[in-house]
Amino acid sequence: MAKKAKEETADLPTMEDRAIKDLHEAALAYDKAKKARMEKTTAEVAAKNAVRDLMHQHKRTHYAYDGIEVTLEPPDGEEKVRVKVIEDSDAPGEDE
Repeated sequence: MAKKAKEETADLPTMEDRAIKDLHEAALAYDKAKKARMEKTTAEVAAKNAVRDLMHQHKRTHYAYDGIEVTLEPPDGEEKVRVKVIEDSDAPGEDE
């Protein structure tokens, strides 16, 4: 037999409001930031898988060209993709 969910009791007229506005707003802001991070994580995983698939397609474990270095590292378990971008300090638009 399924239990009935408890109904939330209403505040009594002489009691303080249980809601704490700044805490409630902080919790909502945290939830929004967490959801944005999770969306970025999903995009990062898709991009990583695309790089891994292309490395396999081209039968490469290491790729380096024009300031980008990609390495496939087979650790214990899942194969890792390491991407290193070497930024040029003389790039236009920086430090100006």
